[in-house]
Amino acid sequence: MIKSITIWIGCAIMFFSLSQPSFAQTMSFGDAVAGWAQACGGDVGKFCKGVRPGSNQMVSCLAGKGSQICKKATVAFKVNMDARFAAQAAAPKLCGNDAKRLCSGVKSGRARLLRCIMRKENFRAASRPCKNALQSAGWLDNISKKVN
Repeated sequence: MIKSITIWIGCAIMFFSLSQPSFAQTMSFGDAVAGWAQACGGDVGKFCKGVRPGSNQMVSCLAGKGSQICKKATVAFKVNMDARFAAQAAAPKLCGNDAKRLCSGVKSGRARLLRCIMRKENFRAASRPCKNALQSAGWLDNISKKVN
């Protein structure tokens, strides 16, 4: 079962990497965690009581014992997070020209350029690839919905 999950995740990652810069929409981190918790909460309580959340051991714990619903939710969560991380890695390149054009007076570092592009008026003027990457990265979950 773990082998098939690993193959499926690998295929999903390959799909997302081939489809860049057009990223799949990701759900918010809070929604992703809530969905996973709803599907896996009972299994975690039953099989993984001593495992600390965030210790990278939860997936291993649930792999052999968790319900099919929990296993599917875990794969979906991982795919969503991998897509988000890929978008975060690609955003600086995809938004570079927008940052130069819209935020020329802003000093780089400490997420200043990101905050500048996130301003509503700048986000409206940003290129479509930049908007898609920033939204898929999860940095603009609320702002992009309002102005996009």
